[in-house]
Parts: sequence; structure tokens; C-alpha cells
Amino acid sequence: MPSLAFPAERIRDTTTGNIVVFVSRGRDAATMAHILTQVVPKDRLTFVNLWYYPDLAYQQKQLAIWEKFYGIQIHRHPAEEAAAVHGQKQELTFGQVREWIRTKYSAEWVAYGYRMDESLARRALLKPHLDGIHYAQKTLYPLRQFNKATVLAYSKRHKIPLAPEYQHGYRDISIFDGDTARWLQTQYPDDFTRACAWDPLLQAKAVR
Repeated sequence: MPSLAFPAERIRDTTTGNIVVFVSRGRDAATMAHILTQVVPKDRLTFVNLWYYPDLAYQQKQLAIWEKFYGIQIHRHPAEEAAAVHGQKQELTFGQVREWIRTKYSAEWVAYGYRMDESLARRALLKPHLDGIHYAQKTLYPLRQFNKATVLAYSKRHKIPLAPEYQHGYRDISIFDGDTARWLQTQYPDDFTRACAWDPLLQAKAVR
């Protein structure tokens, strides 16, 4: 069986040009960022984070910690920014976002932190691409060889700083609702106030 680093090594050795790396604030994204920065020259990598709530201090703090930890810059964009470019209000498809970001950063490739064990859909997507490279779509999957357990072990071994949500039994949170809205209100009240200004329904979500 190929090593966990095999896709990243293939990406380094068989592709040319710039790579946009989509990073959320989750463990998979953290692992992908680490393995790529260890294997692929950093001058080929552009890191992009799409956010849903602006200026939440705890989220910005975590991204800043990652920038120092990996020695990179993470470009922040609101998820709605791509929709505005296309004159749309609804959430865009992954393909539309991918191509907008690819064009913005003049990138030949884009990378996602997808694993085969996440779902049947992800397995169907990744299984044909043994080296983690979808040559036709110019997309990269550095975590193709990983599963949930190996991501957990890798992040612990390399002492990767994770989102504070993990300490409270959540994954990284993009959109707050119900329990997660109450969590934000309790743990980061100033950020909750900021988020309510952006999402007028958030206060109601926190009490239902």
C-alpha cells in the first residue's frame, strides 16, 4: 500500500504550476496543510480560507496560529464573495467556487482535504485517482491515503494546533445553529455579538 505521503510526493514530482489549497479550520485541512508544506515547495502553494461569519476573533486567531505554525499566508474570503462575483445570492457549487478561486490566484491546480472513508460519494470521487491527482479537472487530493484514524494520529504526532471547537466535542464550525450557537455565546460572547450582527436569526437559534 502506498505511504500516506505518496499523493503529496506525486503532486510535487508530476505537476507544475501554482496550487490553491482550500483550508477550512478542521483537522483534515490542518493535516493536508502540514503534509503539503513538508513535501511541496511553499512557493507553489496558495492557501485560501472561505468564511461565513466575518471578523470572529477566535477564528482569526486560529488562522494566525496556523500561518505561524506552517510559515504561510492564508488568504481569507467570504463564501458569499464568490456568489457576488457571479451575481448570485445562493451558495455556489464546489465547481463554481473552485474555478473562481483558480482564476483569482492564477493557479493551475486546486487541492482539497478529502478522504475516501468520509462517504460513499467521496470514495467514488477519489478511488479512480490512485495518486490523488484528478488530471482532467486539475484537482488534487493529498489525503487520499488517509482515514479518520490516520488523520488523528498524524495531527497528534506533529502537534498540529487545532480549532478550539475540538476541545468541546465539535469539529470546526462554519455555520452556527442550536447547540453550536449556544457554544459560541458561552465561550466567545463578543464573537457571538459580532455574528448576530451578521446573522439576525442567530440569537433565536441559540435559544431553540
